[in-house]
Amino acid sequence: MNLKQQRFCDEYLKDGNGTRAYMTAYPDSSEESARRLASQLLTNVDVKQYIEEKNREIHNSKICDVEEIRQLLSEIARGLETGKSESIVVENVGGGISKARKVTKKPDEKDRLKALELLGKANSLFTDKMDLKAQVDIQVDIDGAEDED
Repeated sequence: MNLKQQRFCDEYLKDGNGTRAYMTAYPDSSEESARRLASQLLTNVDVKQYIEEKNREIHNSKICDVEEIRQLLSEIARGLETGKSESIVVENVGGGISKARKVTKKPDEKDRLKALELLGKANSLFTDKMDLKAQVDIQVDIDGAEDED
């Protein structure tokens, strides 16, 4: 794959618009020819493989794995700095004038308890059902039945 084809692929990955990507990689082309040639270029084996590989990389970098989720929940539960969130607060500064500002806050008790609950569920600390096994002899007496003894 040459540099222009790679540029086409990188542009195509931004929004999936082949015509725009082709015109960026090959600026001297008309819109009509860009549409036709982009479609043709997308059937190229090397181009398809490059786009699929980059899509996998993008997908993998955006998805949290189990360990990352547990780590983040643990940090929130402990009230650590990484669990901070931003909020916008509007304050009255006097004279009928208000001012908005961003406030960064650590996780409050509600957030920390929710994180602990989710961690507990993930680690099966809380069970709603209990599995008990025991051997029990059962005798049933029916009123009015005669004894066979």
